[in-house]
Amino acid sequence: MTKALSIIYYRKLIILLFTFSLLTLSGCEKKPDEKDVKSALIADLPSYLTITECIISTQSNQGNKDNPLWIGNIKITLRFDEDTYLSDKEEQGILFIVPVKKKGDTMKIYGKYGAQITPDGAWKIRTQLENISNSALGKPEIGFSPQKTIIKGSKAEQDYFAERQKVFDLAKQSLPGIWNYNIKDGSGKVMFQPDGVYKIRFSSGETHEGRWSVEGENIVCLREVENGRFLNNAKVVRYKIISFDEKRFVVEEVGGKFVWDASLEKTIEQSKKELAEKEQKKQEMIDTIKKSLPGIWSYKVSRGEATVAFKTDGTFKIVFSKNN
Repeated sequence: MTKALSIIYYRKLIILLFTFSLLTLSGCEKKPDEKDVKSALIADLPSYLTITECIISTQSNQGNKDNPLWIGNIKITLRFDEDTYLSDKEEQGILFIVPVKKKGDTMKIYGKYGAQITPDGAWKIRTQLENISNSALGKPEIGFSPQKTIIKGSKAEQDYFAERQKVFDLAKQSLPGIWNYNIKDGSGKVMFQPDGVYKIRFSSGETHEGRWSVEGENIVCLREVENGRFLNNAKVVRYKIISFDEKRFVVEEVGGKFVWDASLEKTIEQSKKELAEKEQKKQEMIDTIKKSLPGIWSYKVSRGEATVAFKTDGTFKIVFSKNN
């Protein structure tokens, strides 16, 4: 009797264990884990980001046991392995970039994932992250290559603007003079006077006059006269300084279509010196005439001959021939 009871007991135990195993297996559906989702995310994220944490929550199978479609929420923590930046403005072929994240910074991102099983038993996972964009992440400085970059707020930026200020200061000092310039549709001459007056003559013959000044990176011209006629309303024209030295400057008309490339013809001092030399030669000629003129001179005219007497007291007398 004892042996028969033992056999029945073991049979029931085997049936119970088998039933438990079936129930356990039926409750353990295959679904993606954090490692699977993390692998999918790594393939989609930039290389300068590292996922330090990946948490899956509220998973549900929207498919069935044979063709599962798992949907779930995820929360990840990203670590920045490089400093990142965004572009700000471009000037003189240099791109200024703004810091976004420092190396070692972290960011928490939320999102969703969807996963399906492939015929070879692997998971095909798609992810959708919230609030993750280029403006939120930035990119490393090398990502802006090959363009030259300067980080805003850096010493390089301070040095750049210090050098630019030297250019503007030089423009204030050196601009007075007469310059020959070339633009897309022609050429001409512009004179900047030390008293703040400028005069432009275009190759077409058109002329402009007015007042000039240097304000920061711009040469500002207040045009008051066009082709000799005063304007009822003066026109302000700004020329952004691209480059400047004592013998050449390049400016771009702000809001216009012209780039002016001008070379120095002569400084105001040179112009004044030349004018003084001309005046001196003129005066020397006058003085020579004054010394040589007193006397009696004969000359021919259309109706005959005549003589003229220049006296030292400043008077003169002309006598024409009788047949005149």
